[in-house]
Amino acid sequence: MIKKLISALIPHLSAIIAFIVIASVYFSPVFEGETLDQSDMRGYYGMSKEIKDFREKTGIDPLWTNSMFGGMPAYLINMKQPGQILSKINGFLTSYPTRPVCFVVLYMLGFYILLQLFGVNTWLSIAGGIAYGFSSYLFIILEPGHVTKAMALGYMPMVIGAAYYTFNKNAIWGAVLFSFFFGLQLLTNHLQIVYYTFLILIFFGIFEFTKYYREKKLQKFFRATGLLLAAAVLSIGMNFTGLWTVYEYSKYSMRGPSDLTSDSEDRTKGLDRSYVTAWSYSKGETFNLLIPNFKGGSSGQIFDKDSNIYKHLVSKYGPRNAFSAISANPGIFTQYWGSQPGTSGPVYIGASLIFIFILGMFLLKGPFKWWLFSITSFAILLSWGGHFKLLTDLFLDYFPMYNKFRTVSMILVMAEFAIPLLAIYTIHKIINENFSPAVFKKAIVYALSITGGICLLFALAPRIADLNGPYDELLSSQGYGDWVSKLKYDRAALLSKDAFRSLIIILVTSGLLYLQWYKKLNLKTFYILLSLLFLIDLWPVNKRYLNDDNFVPKRIMDNPYTATEADKAIMNDTDLYFRVFDLSVGNPFSSSRASYFHKSVGGYHGAKIRRYQDLIERYISKGNDTILDMLNTKYLIQNDPSKKMQVAVTRPSALGNAWFVSELKIVENADEEINSLKNFNPGYEAIVDKTFENKLTSKSFVTDSSDYIKLISYAPNNLKYDYSTSGDQLTVFSEIYYPEGWKLLIDGREIPYFRVNYILRAAVLPSGEHIAEFIFKPRSYFTGIKIALASTVILILLTGAALFLLITKRDPSLKSG
Repeated sequence: MIKKLISALIPHLSAIIAFIVIASVYFSPVFEGETLDQSDMRGYYGMSKEIKDFREKTGIDPLWTNSMFGGMPAYLINMKQPGQILSKINGFLTSYPTRPVCFVVLYMLGFYILLQLFGVNTWLSIAGGIAYGFSSYLFIILEPGHVTKAMALGYMPMVIGAAYYTFNKNAIWGAVLFSFFFGLQLLTNHLQIVYYTFLILIFFGIFEFTKYYREKKLQKFFRATGLLLAAAVLSIGMNFTGLWTVYEYSKYSMRGPSDLTSDSEDRTKGLDRSYVTAWSYSKGETFNLLIPNFKGGSSGQIFDKDSNIYKHLVSKYGPRNAFSAISANPGIFTQYWGSQPGTSGPVYIGASLIFIFILGMFLLKGPFKWWLFSITSFAILLSWGGHFKLLTDLFLDYFPMYNKFRTVSMILVMAEFAIPLLAIYTIHKIINENFSPAVFKKAIVYALSITGGICLLFALAPRIADLNGPYDELLSSQGYGDWVSKLKYDRAALLSKDAFRSLIIILVTSGLLYLQWYKKLNLKTFYILLSLLFLIDLWPVNKRYLNDDNFVPKRIMDNPYTATEADKAIMNDTDLYFRVFDLSVGNPFSSSRASYFHKSVGGYHGAKIRRYQDLIERYISKGNDTILDMLNTKYLIQNDPSKKMQVAVTRPSALGNAWFVSELKIVENADEEINSLKNFNPGYEAIVDKTFENKLTSKSFVTDSSDYIKLISYAPNNLKYDYSTSGDQLTVFSEIYYPEGWKLLIDGREIPYFRVNYILRAAVLPSGEHIAEFIFKPRSYFTGIKIALASTVILILLTGAALFLLITKRDPSLKSG
């Protein structure tokens, strides 16, 4: 029994070792004490600093942080979930010391497991793991540090493989695996990738239903579907803490509906259309899937000294001026000329895989290929976003949850899954089924004509493609038409070179398949050559965008920010709690450097509270002092050109942690509320939406010079004030209003609070000397922990029961095949 088990495990262990070796060679600097210099990880370190410090000091998760955007839930950034067993497994698979090696291993392993569940040969499954794992987008997202996305994409093939196994192999074990894998994917909390996984499963379910209907086996279909739904409920239960808290927050975040009626045409029930579609793939850019430099690659790469534009500028202005002109205008001289605002690189799936995918469409029969073709077509059409408004608007307005996610081009991950799967499955069928020579040759000719023909066309005539850059028209209008001409020449050269490259890879791929078809190679040699072909195709393209130059000594990322003299001066302030607005960085709302050291007005996060974003757009970004005052912004950090350093500028007008107001203005709606902020004095007046009018015990308040309120204790989740008043006082707190978890206690007794000034908290405090205390204890978190623990226990028991049936030879009777 043990020998059989070891014998069965050896091929899989060999696959894992192969994946580890391949990823380790690619990321060899990791083993020299270096790590990736990831901008998003720097941002994460900044935004999570207060959370981690508090947890380390107290052993408690704060669940709220004031380090950015005035304050927001900490579980959107960093949250521990007690009793979450899956987090231990995920931690093992994606451990920090091995990053980013572990992510690429997870990509390859995830697809390998998928193919094993499909019944594909181990060696071919290894090749398939490489094909999926080395897709360029999966590497590009590692450069800035999109780690949760990487993990979710690693688990995605496992989830779909388990669903397939449930319908076509063993329903009980498939459901157990589905619950486990889906639970891991949900744990990453990257709901956009989870959403795309769900879309793939919807397509799969439709085609499975059609198959079972034709076979008159709908009872088995519904039985398997029921098991998968039960498994999904368990997966959701195990992650209920994170899912509930995020869902709860989404109603107040940028992912929820806006209370404002302005720009109504751009509004959806989630994110604004313009925000969702900012990163849309143009129709021509779709050729990147086949030809990596079809639109020039990364917007961060500029033309070098060998380019025609550089030589032209040197001849006209001299080497120094030419270099200065290019360096100072990267947007003009970038090698990327697509329509996106910027990109780290193309979604290159591989010429070899595209060729085999097209071959499979001509060679295979049945619903399987149409499932994967439908996914690919669907993803491509929706990736066009603003370039295909009819379909995009339809989904934004009517398809559930679609408007909650930005960067529509990300949906191409569905194609990055479907194309390698159909390609590998096509090879699996070629090897295991006897296609007639006529059918095989015809399919090869068609696939070669389509993919090779496209590559040959653009290789020989690249100028038939759109080579216009975003600044070309402006340059021409200003008399720099010669620059545009040279830039187009360089763009054409990039496109032509990569088109030739893809053509050669397609020819080699077709030749390798022909050799295998005529039995000129033994299978093991064929699988090895196929794996090498995928690496030769994808590895060099990935190295263009993620290579040894992206690594820095580990100590740099361990200490991502160094305190300036301005930071040190502010940190010497003995006040318990105030905010800082860092104007020394390019965009204070896309940088978390200040959050690393201070409580920041700015910050870095993709899901800010929507009302705070409204304030940023309307007032804060325009330097409105009134808003900064009510946010208790005590310091600005500014650049001082004369001293060539950052300086801290004190703002005496900051209103402090809390203050009493004597006047109030009741407004009808959010539009009137935000407009009223333009001309008002927050130190004397509060603007209250009529929704909260019932929380006011009076509409007139009289302040006394002897009245006071003072913050006496600060923690991210607990703010304690000492106050004394001669009468009831309408009190404004410089804290962000978020009703899902914050409670206001007066001497331990809860009283109501409400929203004022569009974003802040306020309450009518009873007269006398008292202790007021804001405590953050969201029910979603604490109840979610109990549900997660119960769901985990249930999955463990069910897994144990399935193992018992297997060991005792009582095979589960729920088989779907």
